[in-house]
Amino acid sequence: MQAAALLSVLHDRNDFGQEAWLELCRQPGFEFRWPLYAALTTEFTAYPTAEQAAVFLRAQGPAPASISLLRRIAAEGEGVAVPWANQILDLLEESQPGLTS
Repeated sequence: MQAAALLSVLHDRNDFGQEAWLELCRQPGFEFRWPLYAALTTEFTAYPTAEQAAVFLRAQGPAPASISLLRRIAAEGEGVAVPWANQILDLLEESQPGLTS
């Protein structure tokens, strides 16, 4: 399953392997940052992923740590990363008001 998640990014598919990441997030000790980093890498190298990342986070139940990471990228990031993180935060807020505040 880990390979399936990473192959999407390596082969510049138009997603970031979110289906595989959803499976992996059910494993003990899952590191929430990896799917977000995969989505951001795909955003940089291939295709827009903000909407897919928001859907992924809603499906897994966005952890406070995921929201914190997105806020950090929005505040401290550069270039494409800043609007990408803000778009995801906005999409999450639209679907669940108060989630990101």
